[in-house]
Amino acid sequence: MSGCKPQAAPAAVMATPQSDFTGPITVDPITRIEGHLRLEVEVDNGKVVNARSISQLYRGLETILKGRDPRDAQHFTARACGV
Repeated sequence: MSGCKPQAAPAAVMATPQSDFTGPITVDPITRIEGHLRLEVEVDNGKVVNARSISQLYRGLETILKGRDPRDAQHFTARACGV
């Protein structure tokens, strides 16, 4: 054996950081995709109140994802795009 000693688990789980930020957040361009993508998020007192994605290419994923849990997007888009 290498002589390593097992370490104890952390005593406390870190809390999710909180923010009171208010304003827009824009990420443009996102270049790791086919075409270009821009994300615009409106934040009010640390909570997302509106989010938009703007792209030059329409593939229909927006229609499939409309009204679904946002966490579903990673599963649908991973199968539709190789990135």
